[in-house]
Amino acid sequence: MPSNEHAMLSADQEALAAAAAAAAATTQILSQELMSGYEPLEQQQQQQQQQHARTHTLGAMDHVALHWLPISVLLVYKHPPQHQHQHQHQHGSSLASPPPPPPPPPPPRLPLDFQTLRTALAKLVHHYPHIGGRLHMTSDRAPCIADLDAGVELRQASCTFSLYGHAHAHAHTEGQTQAQAQAQAQAQARPRSVHDLPQSGAPFVRPAAAAAAAQSDSLESHAAAAAAEPLFSVQHTRLACGSVILGIQARHILCDARGFFHLVRNLAHLYRRLRTSKPAAHHLVHLDAAQLLHCQSYSHVPPSPPLDFEPSMYSLSQTREADAGAGAGAVPHSEEAPTPRVIGRVLRVSAVQMARNKLQAQAQASSAPDGSWVTTFEALSAHLWQRIYAARLAAASDQGAAATPVSTAYMSPADWSGQARLNLSPNYFPNCIFNTTFHAPPELLQQTNSIAPLARYIHVESRKLTVEGARNTLSWMQRQPDKSLIEMKPPFERGMFVITAWHKLACYRDVHFDELPLPAKEEYVVEQGFHHHHHHHHHHHHHHHHHHHHHHHHHHHHHHHHHHHHYLVAPPITPTSLVDGLIYALPAPPPHQDSAVHLCIALSQPVWHHLDRDAVFLALADACA
Repeated sequence: MPSNEHAMLSADQEALAAAAAAAAATTQILSQELMSGYEPLEQQQQQQQQQHARTHTLGAMDHVALHWLPISVLLVYKHPPQHQHQHQHQHGSSLASPPPPPPPPPPPRLPLDFQTLRTALAKLVHHYPHIGGRLHMTSDRAPCIADLDAGVELRQASCTFSLYGHAHAHAHTEGQTQAQAQAQAQAQARPRSVHDLPQSGAPFVRPAAAAAAAQSDSLESHAAAAAAEPLFSVQHTRLACGSVILGIQARHILCDARGFFHLVRNLAHLYRRLRTSKPAAHHLVHLDAAQLLHCQSYSHVPPSPPLDFEPSMYSLSQTREADAGAGAGAVPHSEEAPTPRVIGRVLRVSAVQMARNKLQAQAQASSAPDGSWVTTFEALSAHLWQRIYAARLAAASDQGAAATPVSTAYMSPADWSGQARLNLSPNYFPNCIFNTTFHAPPELLQQTNSIAPLARYIHVESRKLTVEGARNTLSWMQRQPDKSLIEMKPPFERGMFVITAWHKLACYRDVHFDELPLPAKEEYVVEQGFHHHHHHHHHHHHHHHHHHHHHHHHHHHHHHHHHHHHYLVAPPITPTSLVDGLIYALPAPPPHQDSAVHLCIALSQPVWHHLDRDAVFLALADACA
């Protein structure tokens, strides 16, 4: 349902009450512990080997990752609201001869048992011992992982917030007003994005102290904070309604987003194996000793590149004061001028809108001599970048002479693990990212009548790195005596356009912990394409008049799937993700994961001020909240 319709129908009091409830919710940490999977080697082995086993060597890909940056993701598992009398009028008068009502199913078990999660996490650390380590710097000023027995952090918390707000207080009363029914339908659909959660989800993950230190000036405080922080942490928060928010955080030194979801899937797999006596039907991953071989970071070095090889995307810092030790992970120092507040919002772009956008770009470009092919993602990036650039120019002209020049830089991380690229094992989980970075000509950014030239520019720049170039770049990195001097080219700058394509990651695949998997698609819909008509299946217990549309055997058979798993997988909005210009493209929550993308966009207040008045931008995206 488009958001403007939502806005017209919603009961304002309900919306305000829900917002107030989220603001007032308090989260309490109940327990906190460190768990280690490190096991000392047999006694007869040499002392030095034991010492060696306590550190984990990283590869060049990990050295240049923004290693202080946390990857944080919330996984929301809903517990269905309990309505005792739901089954009495399940088959209301819409059916000519109602069949006898089935016996009510037993109330579903609460999702995500904490003790089982704890055991599963202990097993995960056993398979990947180095995720329990701590970050240290080696003699060539490169990060490494040591103290493998320090442990991962597990936190148990409870929160006074309910996903159903006040809506189920008057649920299923016969004389519902339309507004009440609508409010209830909305509660049933929550959370649509992290904005439906208290403080946009920030209380549900471990606060990252090292990230704050990395942005401070003192290298000592950075190193000290980094050495003390766990690299992997899990927070299990039980909400007042029985639902669970699992907040998982990994530091980027361990893995990129693809590897992160690999770990989450393995944790879920181990949990399910503990919960069910019978072996899982699909063997997601055989976790065994062989698995550990894939933890070794990519360090297969081809014959050395020519000594005059100049990598296209990295250079050595000329100015030594580039935060020694922060290297490619350095964050620009804050200038003297106070910077405006950065605000994170989640917007929804439908696949129909994206397809239209892409076709428009290709039609405009078909006359271009160098071909016109662009991907949907490139067309979307070009569209967003043009609108944000225009808003930045407008905000700068408001400031007058005091304004800093508007950045024309672009950055987008690309996964290089695939077959056509470095062809790594599917179980490989450390970093394998090359960032596409470049400056675009300002005239392409300012072109008002066409996104095609900019989309095409992004397309060409994103394909400049060849497999040979990537291998040469890796061995060039490994040859550098001082890894902290390696920096991105062009370097990170304020106001840069940064877009991360998480919608390509299958974030919702195999991340269910309890028995019932989420139906990948609506099971009654066979043909491909975008089905905007089926959102009511998810709320079918309060749309009684829809029941005669379904075949009844389908309806009963999938009853539990829908209730147990209307869930959300998304990064919370935290101080570390509030970087002006950072955009995550995420899949929309099921069942719309193939029909829409959610854009989590962080921009400074003056830029939002102008975007909110930009008709072209507003036409592209709907607000999720």
